[in-house]
Amino acid sequence: MKRRVIETILSLALTVAMVTGAPAMTFAAEDTAVEQTETTDEADEAAAEDFQVGDLTVKNTTTVKVKNAEIKEGVKETADSIAAAEETADADSKEATEETEATEVTEEKINNLVLTMEDGTEHIFEDVKTEDWNEPSLYEEYGMFYISYKDVAGKDQEASEKADEKAFDEEKTVYATTKVNVREEPSTDAKAVKVVVLGAEFKATAVCPGWIKVKGETVEGYVSHLYVTEDKEKVDQLVAEQKAAEEAAAKAAAEAQAAAAAQAQAAAEAQAAAAAAQPVTEVSRQAYDDCDGSGHGYYEITYSDGSVGYEEY
Repeated sequence: MKRRVIETILSLALTVAMVTGAPAMTFAAEDTAVEQTETTDEADEAAAEDFQVGDLTVKNTTTVKVKNAEIKEGVKETADSIAAAEETADADSKEATEETEATEVTEEKINNLVLTMEDGTEHIFEDVKTEDWNEPSLYEEYGMFYISYKDVAGKDQEASEKADEKAFDEEKTVYATTKVNVREEPSTDAKAVKVVVLGAEFKATAVCPGWIKVKGETVEGYVSHLYVTEDKEKVDQLVAEQKAAEEAAAKAAAEAQAAAAAQAQAAAEAQAAAAAAQPVTEVSRQAYDDCDGSGHGYYEITYSDGSVGYEEY
């Protein structure tokens, strides 16, 4: 009887476990399926195919597929100031000739790279020389497209697309990653209104190809996008490294100065010791007669140790 009771209890327990365990297993399976789906979606989103520009392969690090890439011929206009002779009349109606500045526009044929995206939008990179590109890579920052590459000398270079300035929906906090110029306009030819140091904080208000428009407490202008970041941790690390380098340089300079002083002191002591070890001899003797004709006077005597003595006669 007792055995039957135990068997019944065990049977009920097993039934309850099966009933309650099934949903848990179902949920676990569903969670695994969701994770796999999310992973697949992320991989699909991150995987954008590389593309060709002629025989050149460009790595695509964006999430946007490049449908077509081709080189198209364009025209670059350059305005040059020239001196022109212009005849004017003075107040007395006498003709006079003076020089004025005129502008001459010259045209130059260039190659533009046109990228057509899967959504049909076009992004134009003007005046490119893809034959000089090595390891080109397309990337996107704040909605602007760039192609980084190494030139024939192995130096890092960058091509920016042609686009209008675009204001941010909300201001972004950015930090200078090095000592950098803030300029009046988005151009390296524009006047620098201020030089800021590593770690300087700004509010970024807009972006245009190659530049971020920023404003601070005492300055407003454009900074190269290569020298600002939103990553505060990265900037703090750079500041710490710079401080450590400056302290190390100061320590090395102090040690070098101390070593030089010690060396100079040792040389002076050695010279003094060498001089003391040698007998002092007379090097020269110059006689100076008294003016009274008495035949008396004095000698100015120079010794080998550089000292000077006097002796009457």
